[in-house]
Amino acid sequence: MRASEAPFHPDEYAARLRSIRTRMAQADMDLLIVTSPENICYLSGYESVGYFAQQALIVATAAEPALVIRALELPNAEASCVFEHIIGYHDHEGGSAAIARTVNEAGGGRRVGVELRSRSLTNAQFAELGNVLPESVFADSFGIVEGARLIKSDAELACIHRAGEIVEEGSALFGEQVGPGPLVQGDGQLAVEQLEA
Repeated sequence: MRASEAPFHPDEYAARLRSIRTRMAQADMDLLIVTSPENICYLSGYESVGYFAQQALIVATAAEPALVIRALELPNAEASCVFEHIIGYHDHEGGSAAIARTVNEAGGGRRVGVELRSRSLTNAQFAELGNVLPESVFADSFGIVEGARLIKSDAELACIHRAGEIVEEGSALFGEQVGPGPLVQGDGQLAVEQLEA
């Protein structure tokens, strides 16, 4: 793993990856194709508003995970993803072909978990994956990453606690600066500036 602008230390992501691999083994999955943006972010630190384009995090049982994204997103991924293996595909190529290549480079998979309930994997994309990975047997992986996300680590709890403190401080500052009557432009600006300091 590498240092990045991800919100947590690489050790946190390593622990998450170990948890996912344990869950994969329990579900008898050789490989996982993670497509939902929230699960990709949870495992890798990568997040983007470009999730309308096909993207996936390929998690094998032994190889380092690989992030497959639109080539236009490479600078963002290189800044935020904790994993070294980042593949950018060009728009004319399509994501399914790049995902299939990456799956094969990771050793393929007899039983491949796919997030069938993900809003970020269309029926057409799933059908394409079936065509380009004919040796794979696909299984719904819903719950593997989601179940791990429900159990908060100390680092996550500290982040949630700090977020609550910020909301409390901001509410108090804002409450001190506004009064009865309609809000006018600039109300609360001092509170924002004090929080940013």
